Amino acid sequence: MEKFILSIITLLTLFAVVGCSGAPDRTLYEAEAVMTEHPDSALALLRSLNLGEIRGKSSRALYALLFTQAQFKNYLDVDNDSLITEAVDYYEDGPDHFRSMLASYYYGRVRLNKGDYANAIFAFYNAYELADAVGDSFWRGMIAERICEIYEKTFNYTEMIKFAKIEYTNFKEHGNPLYIHDGMLDLASAYHYDLKYDSAIIVCRQLLDSALMRGDRELEEDARRNMALSYFGWGKYDSAAVIYKYICETDYTLPSDSAYLGLIYLRNNMVSKAKSIIPQSTCTNNVGTWMKYNILLSLGNRDSALTVLQDIMTEHEKRD
Repeated sequence: MEKFILSIITLLTLFAVVGCSGAPDRTLYEAEAVMTEHPDSALALLRSLNLGEIRGKSSRALYALLFTQAQFKNYLDVDNDSLITEAVDYYEDGPDHFRSMLASYYYGRVRLNKGDYANAIFAFYNAYELADAVGDSFWRGMIAERICEIYEKTFNYTEMIKFAKIEYTNFKEHGNPLYIHDGMLDLASAYHYDLKYDSAIIVCRQLLDSALMRGDRELEEDARRNMALSYFGWGKYDSAAVIYKYICETDYTLPSDSAYLGLIYLRNNMVSKAKSIIPQSTCTNNVGTWMKYNILLSLGNRDSALTVLQDIMTEHEKRD
């Protein structure tokens, strides 16, 4: 409540200042100043502008950059790059490396939203070089995080590991525990996807220790879930089962947790136990469907099993 009241007071104060000045440029600078702490206020300020009064290439470029940034910070989907392109073109090769970095980063975000991985990663690499030039560890971490995302989507796990390490190192240098944990989660995922399960589990154990020390339940469950998944992928089903059983008894359980537990029971020829947890698993993704297929097959219901298998194949075809 206090944070909400502070945001309202900040916004009203800024509107008062802007109203007195009557200058669009002043509004842009005020929006830029509050962007990090109060992105909702920044977006409101930018939306209050009369776009016809924004004159000059520098002002239009700054508006294009800030409005795109504010939309992303307020979790709005952006897939039109016409606005941010104006900022990229203006700041490119100019003396303002920081704004040029931001323009390239948010251009990459827009292209990533459109599924254009080639242009997105080119933009992110350019943004990373600029972040390196200005010595900004936070933005190096943020950009590396997006590069990781692209390599995950394109199944290039070797490069994903490389940039997950860069992400983690820079966030650690920056010092904010929340971002450090994000970097560690990405690193654990990268190791897992590259079948380096032992390395993934080591990172997850470090995360779990940190979560328990901080009393962060959400991070604790993320660490446990990732650790269980790596044990499962490694074929260490007993170790995975212990963790999944624990998670399934918490408030943070997901349908996929009981589905994986059911698969483990099947791997250990415990069909009745696997069958007993089907009502608990409303998982509709391939994990839950695969569990049901195996249970039906184990019970001799081949026709029903084949129907479920057909559902899996149909879902794969939709994604392709």
